[in-house]
Amino acid sequence: MWPLALLLVAIGAPLAPAQRALSIDDLKEIVRQIGDRAMNYTKGLPDFVCTQATHRFVDYTATGEHWEPQDTIEQQLTYFDGHEKYKLLTIDGRAAGAGNKLKAGVTSSGEFASMLDQIFDPSVAATFRWNRFDKLRGRPVYVFSFQVEASRSHATIGVSGTLIETAYHGLIFADRDTKLVTRVEMQADPPQDFPMRDISHVLDYGLVPVAGEEYTLPLHSEMRARVPESLLRDGKKRVQAREVLTRNEVDFLLYRKYGAQAAIKFGSDDPPKK
Repeated sequence: MWPLALLLVAIGAPLAPAQRALSIDDLKEIVRQIGDRAMNYTKGLPDFVCTQATHRFVDYTATGEHWEPQDTIEQQLTYFDGHEKYKLLTIDGRAAGAGNKLKAGVTSSGEFASMLDQIFDPSVAATFRWNRFDKLRGRPVYVFSFQVEASRSHATIGVSGTLIETAYHGLIFADRDTKLVTRVEMQADPPQDFPMRDISHVLDYGLVPVAGEEYTLPLHSEMRARVPESLLRDGKKRVQAREVLTRNEVDFLLYRKYGAQAAIKFGSDDPPKK
């Protein structure tokens, strides 16, 4: 059993007839079970390879209404012995290399193990608070909010060589039957003078077949941030010292077991159905 910091509030929405009010002891036990499943998550994963397709967008008006495509990046993601390794394959459909380099912009990693560790590892002493009952992709889920202080944080963000550990908060969605986390919504809380702001990350998990068996694995993620335009260094002349919005849409495709049969494939297939 692992230690928890748990705050509880009353359920704010009316309950359906089949849903009884949860006691404090009920909530503690539910969070404990969700945490146990999360901390044992990587132990049950096979070694595998998949394609991570990232579509990057920029809104130079910073309104969230005028997104321009920046590029599409495909990486081979290898998960072996509990560790993630990334290899850049293509940029905008062309093989990456000296003549086709990655543009400056926002990237993310660690969706397989790091995000759950950042919430449920006992050393971060996350505070959990009951939020609501809900449904996600047709399945009933528990929703809890969480918060982690910067002094205990395992989450890092970096800009121009500056890397910091940041406080963060958000929501977890966990299947009511399996207690597996099926969605994480996370917002970073960096210091006010840090150049990146309004940093959010949503990650959806779902069942994916790998070598004849089904595993709960990342399906899709979205990351947004507000950054100084100068950090993009795209050579376009615009108003200086202005902020822009960035958005990354990431699909995890072509899961296959790690081994000789895990050939690299260029080009994205359709993402797994959610």
